[in-house]
Amino acid sequence: MSDSFENYIAIADGIHGLLAGHGEVILHDLNSWKIAYIKGSLTQQNAGSPSLIDDLGKLDTNDQGIITSHVMTRTGKRLKSITILLKDTLGEPFGAMTIHMDISMLEDAKHWLETLISLPQLSSQSATHSDWEKTIQDTIIHYVQEHGLSLVLLTQKHKRDIIEHMFHKGMFNVRKSQLIVASILKIGRATVFKYLKTLKSGQSL
Repeated sequence: MSDSFENYIAIADGIHGLLAGHGEVILHDLNSWKIAYIKGSLTQQNAGSPSLIDDLGKLDTNDQGIITSHVMTRTGKRLKSITILLKDTLGEPFGAMTIHMDISMLEDAKHWLETLISLPQLSSQSATHSDWEKTIQDTIIHYVQEHGLSLVLLTQKHKRDIIEHMFHKGMFNVRKSQLIVASILKIGRATVFKYLKTLKSGQSL
C-alpha cells in the first residue's frame, strides 16, 4: 500500500466507528485499481481485491471528484455511498475513499412510521385492538429479523411465507387482522384474503 494512504487509514477507522457497524470505508488505489484498505464487511470485499469503483459512477479528476450512489449488496442490503477523490500535494489524484452506509434499517423505520400513520385508528376502539395490532407488528418484525430480511425489500414469496407463518400461528383469528397485515406488507387486502382461502383449503402458498 502506498504511503499516501497512511494518513487516511485513521480517518477510515474513525468514520467506520462513528457508523457503529452500519458502515464501511474503502480506500481505492487508482494506480493499481485495487483496494488499498477496507474497514467493514458490508460488501464482503478485501484489501488487495480489484477495485469496483467504476460500479459506483464516474469520478471526474477535473472536478471536485465526488459522486454519490446507491448500491445493493448480494445479501439484499441497500447502501447509500459517497466516493471522494484523493489528491496528493501537487493536486494529482492517487486514490479515492468510498463510504458505504447501510440504510436498510432506516428504510425499515421509515416504512414502519408510514404504516403506523396510515393504519386505521384501531386503538381508539379498544385496548384489545391496539394490543393485537402490536402483536401482529411484533410477529412480522421477528420473522423478518430471524430470516435476515429487510421489510422494504421483501419479495412476493417472502410476503406469502410470512402470511403462511402467521396463519399457522392463528394470527388471523381476530377481526381486522387481514387489514393490518395488508397495510404492513404493502399488499392488497384482497390478496391476503386469497392467500388465506388457499391456506384454509389445506394447500400451501
